[in-house]
Amino acid sequence: MTVAEARRLQPDYLTWRLVEARARKRKGQAQEALDLLKDLPDAQKLEPGVMPLMDECFGMLRKPADAAATFATLANQFPLRGDLALDTALWYERAGDKANDKLFAERAKMLAVAGAEDVLSRLE
Repeated sequence: MTVAEARRLQPDYLTWRLVEARARKRKGQAQEALDLLKDLPDAQKLEPGVMPLMDECFGMLRKPADAAATFATLANQFPLRGDLALDTALWYERAGDKANDKLFAERAKMLAVAGAEDVLSRLE
């Protein structure tokens, strides 16, 4: 049985989706991998392994603005997750959006996330 077949049998089982997305990414199909993950419920995107894999796919696709928007949605939905705020700031930095970069870096700093100060210092 393939992972795609397993996912068809258990479409809500996150592990199958992650395995298939990782396999697609390895094959150079970053957009297809990302598509498998983007339609997950937001709470499931916070499960271990999901956001780092999305991060890698966005990087492969060289879509920092799209990544920033996706991460910002999650960071705003879960405002006490400083790690999401920092990841969002880093994507905005890559996209060249200094205003949003600063906004999320300041939130990450307020939540005492390591690395937030470095992002803020690069903005000055």
